[in-house]
Amino acid sequence: MADFITHIDAVFGDGPMADALDAPYIQAVRAEFEVSAHRKALATFVMAASTLYWQIIDEVGSHLLAAVKAEVAGDFIVASEAGLAACLNERYSPWGVRRPDWPENCIVAVESQRPFFDEIKFGVKAPDKNRLSKDEQSLGSVARPRLESLATQVPGGRKSIHWPWEQPVWERSWSQEFAARLVIHSPTGRVSDHPEIQELARKFVDVAHLVDKSIQS
Repeated sequence: MADFITHIDAVFGDGPMADALDAPYIQAVRAEFEVSAHRKALATFVMAASTLYWQIIDEVGSHLLAAVKAEVAGDFIVASEAGLAACLNERYSPWGVRRPDWPENCIVAVESQRPFFDEIKFGVKAPDKNRLSKDEQSLGSVARPRLESLATQVPGGRKSIHWPWEQPVWERSWSQEFAARLVIHSPTGRVSDHPEIQELARKFVDVAHLVDKSIQS
């Protein structure tokens, strides 16, 4: 296994890989799988795939939290008990960050609209209590009236009953292939250095700034 990793790193490991190199990379792995002596070693990667997949997605969450703590306020916390991967695996289970003094049910978040990391969106979740059903009243946020202008302040998004501002992320389905590309296309192999993750972190910071300013005013 060590020899295989060394070989792949020597061929593909110098800097970020472009999309055009995905196919040669896959072919190289498939070629190694045809070698009987390497099949068991490669199968261990398959066995560990789900664990590595969730770990990569959780690293995205860690980077988003670190970004808002560094750029907005050091007391930001994760609003959910579960990690980013566990939340995005479920439909309508947001993973988000907030300051402790923000009103309840107000978070800067990402959320899957379908199970299994599919149709993911990003924005500010602060449900409008006046438009929720009786059964959903406990989900409403008193911060919502102060956030109604976000849809005009932040370009490219829209508002809904549950979100004063939201927009789809650049890739709606965060599949295992997506997670692998975050590492493969990163210039360093670190998820936090992938350009799209850095852009998402910048958006988290910008929106968190606006939310905090609106709440504190």
